[in-house]
Amino acid sequence: MNPQTHPFVILHAPEGISTNSHPFWYAAVLRIYHAYIQHVGPNAESFHPKKVEFLLVRWLGLVPQCLFGTKAAKLPQIGFVPETDDYAFSFLDPSLIIHGCHLLPSFIDERTSNLLSMAGRWLARPNGEEDDWVAYNVGM
Repeated sequence: MNPQTHPFVILHAPEGISTNSHPFWYAAVLRIYHAYIQHVGPNAESFHPKKVEFLLVRWLGLVPQCLFGTKAAKLPQIGFVPETDDYAFSFLDPSLIIHGCHLLPSFIDERTSNLLSMAGRWLARPNGEEDDWVAYNVGM
């Protein structure tokens, strides 16, 4: 996974989600971080710092009312969660990632600059892009 060239990853949807929902979640990795953490609480097993790795991601979600699957003969279609959503960005444990995934831009849906404010663009679009694809098709 490389945030500059291959940022998209797939992970299992958390347990407890409806059985009718899509079994996977998708994200774009924006940054890879590590920190040395020292736990000093009463249940600490060691006072030695431990290296912890984590990712800053921008989430993608299923496009509403988009049918997909073998009966519909269509690939799942996803798009970036708008910045106004509280869960558009978050930190993620790298061990939750299944693997990288290939997303195909939905060229017919074109591009938009409405998903991010000017303030969020420097972080979410590291290559200096001005807009996002409205939707992506999940390559399967």
